[in-house]
Amino acid sequence: SGPPDAQADAEIGVRPMQLEPLAPGFPLGARAGIPIGSAPVVSTARTADLGIYQFNSDRRAQGASAGSLQGQVDEFVGRMGASAQAASTASGVPAPLILAQAALESGWGKREIRADDGTQSFNLFGIKADRGWKGATVETTTTEYVDGEPQKVRAKFRAYASYEEAFTDYARFITRNPRYANVLATDDPNEAAHGLQRAGYATDPRYGEKLVRIMQKFG
Repeated sequence: SGPPDAQADAEIGVRPMQLEPLAPGFPLGARAGIPIGSAPVVSTARTADLGIYQFNSDRRAQGASAGSLQGQVDEFVGRMGASAQAASTASGVPAPLILAQAALESGWGKREIRADDGTQSFNLFGIKADRGWKGATVETTTTEYVDGEPQKVRAKFRAYASYEEAFTDYARFITRNPRYANVLATDDPNEAAHGLQRAGYATDPRYGEKLVRIMQKFG
């Protein structure tokens, strides 16, 4: 079955990514292979806590079947919430926003990136594998937006051994890339969502709007 609110979120999970090169001379840290478990420690004073979402999810689960729209949302929060909170602690990005990106890029875990032969990548964030990436990769067809129009292209993406590694890599990718400084500078998850779009995280012109709409599902 499709992701929750399938009609409104029809484009969720198509991974409209376009990551630009780093500025000349910038070290490869943000785009190279990243040792799992070495994410920097960032103050958690301003990071949003997913606890309330998980609490509400537990309450709603009592009245929502696993196959319902809300059931799919709750199931995703239950599976990925702890890893999103850990990535928030490491990066300073609000946990609900991290979880929303994972949901958007993977279609709530139903359409995550896989190789043509079905090999799983555990890549929930659509982070591509450029020349600096030394880890495993998968190649598949994805959607890029060129002048506002979607186009199918072939691309290589980073691959991990687990979802936890994917969240750890995301935290390092965001904190090591100076283009996302405006994302890290705000306490407002909605503003940070639009900041990701302005910084060029994805080519989808509605990327920030979609992230905000997904975060509203967690309430």
